[in-house]
Amino acid sequence: MKRKIFLAFITLYLLMSCVGCRNQTQHEDMPAESPAQSYSETDKSMSNKPVDDLHVNPQNGDKLFEISKLNGTVTEFSNNGCKISPIISKGNEACQAAPGHENQQKQITVTYDEGCSFQIAYANLQTGKITYDDADVNNVKKQTELLICGEYDSDNTLSASHVFIYRLQK
Repeated sequence: MKRKIFLAFITLYLLMSCVGCRNQTQHEDMPAESPAQSYSETDKSMSNKPVDDLHVNPQNGDKLFEISKLNGTVTEFSNNGCKISPIISKGNEACQAAPGHENQQKQITVTYDEGCSFQIAYANLQTGKITYDDADVNNVKKQTELLICGEYDSDNTLSASHVFIYRLQK
């Protein structure tokens, strides 16, 4: 009888151990630096871009991503700013935390500058073309994907001058 109880306990323990390991992900491809550090390095390379490029609506998706300082999904929002779970790109791959599983330390705080403009950017995946509609801060909700132009301050807070709400065209 003791042996059956012991075997049942061991079987249950092994089963629970396997179930607990099932949802763990590998982070080998993730960069070692924090998102704020990787975006800060991007900021330095973008400082060579003419200022006029930041105020023109790019006609294709590549240019839109090129001029944005940050892209990611909204986890918290208000009329003054939001918190973004960044999308981290490495080569042709991009990764992001699943909704509800965002790491608070990796989120980036965004504040809206006075006069910050908002637009919805509709992307056509077949042609690569982008079309735009006017929007406002009320269009920013949880799980909205944003592309943000602006400048980082010393606290790694992004002061947004232009916010694109990114949507795929159907």
